[in-house]
Amino acid sequence: MLGNDGKNYAQLEHAGLDAYVNKFIMTRLWEESESNQGWPLDNLNNSLALWLMWMTLTKRSSFLFFFLFQLFTDSFLF
Repeated sequence: MLGNDGKNYAQLEHAGLDAYVNKFIMTRLWEESESNQGWPLDNLNNSLALWLMWMTLTKRSSFLFFFLFQLFTDSFLF
């Protein structure tokens, strides 16, 4: 991703990276967060998922992701 000439992202996009990362964040990021005062655990999987999400955000996907995230956290975490 760091040495991206446009082709890397195109391949990851074709492979469904956005959907995979979003699903991971919605389902696995918060695992065991109750043991960490409600925050996601600081581990390699969570770090990589958030990094990939950040590096691949677009204006459209960021709006959709944060809308779904707000909906999910209001419904399930609180």
